[in-house]
Amino acid sequence: MNQREAKREVQRLQSNKEEIVERIARALPEDGSVDVFPGFRLARSSRPTEPIHSMYQPAFCVVAQGRKQALLGEEVFRYDPGHYLIYTVDLPLTFQVEEASKERPYLGFRLNLDSSLVASVMMESGIELKKSDAKLKAMDVSPMDANLLDAVVRLIRLLDAPVEHQVLSPLIIREIVFRLLAGGQGARLIQEARRLMLGEDLDAASAGFRVGYEDPAYFSRDYKKHFGAPPQRDIAKLRSNLEL
Repeated sequence: MNQREAKREVQRLQSNKEEIVERIARALPEDGSVDVFPGFRLARSSRPTEPIHSMYQPAFCVVAQGRKQALLGEEVFRYDPGHYLIYTVDLPLTFQVEEASKERPYLGFRLNLDSSLVASVMMESGIELKKSDAKLKAMDVSPMDANLLDAVVRLIRLLDAPVEHQVLSPLIIREIVFRLLAGGQGARLIQEARRLMLGEDLDAASAGFRVGYEDPAYFSRDYKKHFGAPPQRDIAKLRSNLEL
């Protein structure tokens, strides 16, 4: 990327960030939260908040303005307008707005990640999972890139277009999932199947189906690429280690 393209990229990112702030502030003029549609929640706060403890399903979380933190046990995950938070299994989390004021309120949203949609996009796109550490965490903070932010701003624009929302939001959400997968989150997004087999004693086919894989062979292939062993062997090894 040359200097001119880099400058244009920075301007594009800044413009999109400013637009997201403006649109969320307009959609939510007072402190609080609202479910714009199932699985998509906007939030606003004009001051730092007390910790909120709850069990949360897999989600993609974005801060448009301010800063927020999520606690998982003793680990702290901080994210801001330049970074997004993603977690890919049901987790007992504590969320807290760290940076907010009347002049610059915290603004953000949470988009739940449907496991069947994730698997569908993965199969249709042909994205290959990268080999990675089998101990990859189910929760992480990553930089927000320009293409992912483009999709986010188009989803936010639909707040002012309810008719278009019905048709376009499912397409844009698919794009967001695709951008997450293409950005290297594919391995993390398969963690739920491992939890189901280890924690709920499901067999590989059932766990694969629960997270959206209709073809057990396809699921086993992706699982092996990520964890380094077929589901049955990997879970047996994990259980053996837990018994030691």
